[in-house]
Amino acid sequence: MVVKGIKKITNKNIEDGELITKKNFLTHKESTEFWYLTNTCLWTYGRVSNAYSGQKQERMTRPFDIETFVNTDLWIRLDNLFENQLSLGRAYVNYSDHATVSLPHCDGDTAGPTIMICLNQEWKKDWGGYTVLFESMNSNNITHAIVPEPGKAFIFDGGIWHSGVPIAHFADYPRFMLTLHCFLDKGESN
Repeated sequence: MVVKGIKKITNKNIEDGELITKKNFLTHKESTEFWYLTNTCLWTYGRVSNAYSGQKQERMTRPFDIETFVNTDLWIRLDNLFENQLSLGRAYVNYSDHATVSLPHCDGDTAGPTIMICLNQEWKKDWGGYTVLFESMNSNNITHAIVPEPGKAFIFDGGIWHSGVPIAHFADYPRFMLTLHCFLDKGESN
């Protein structure tokens, strides 16, 4: 299935471990609103971001109400990228600075897309903060490294083990990453 010359993402794409990136995915209005939110919201510390890691990891996060989030234009655009119906399990912004520890983890025991969108207005590759994907749970082999870029969305199977690389102590800003844990309807896909 194709929308505006772009092939829709299928269950098979996710299950096969494909990494899909969409640069400049946020509209100017969304980018501005998220930047304001990240700089004015109350952050919650102590949320266990993952139950599938060998150790608990706690981060600064700002969660969203799912019922509200699925009615946003951003969610509708994301859902339209997929061939089958996309459902939202969790939505939050991760706050990461040079003191943030991110252990390798996966986002669940069943295949489903994780969508991450960089909310920063600026990011330099020298600042680190890459998201790295590992070959498997027990592997040290990195298969992909994604540099945060303002407004860039990347989509991957949340069952793939991944981690955030530390932010450099000289970075001008923390890294703000919108993280969406999703599920796909199991309808027929090509």
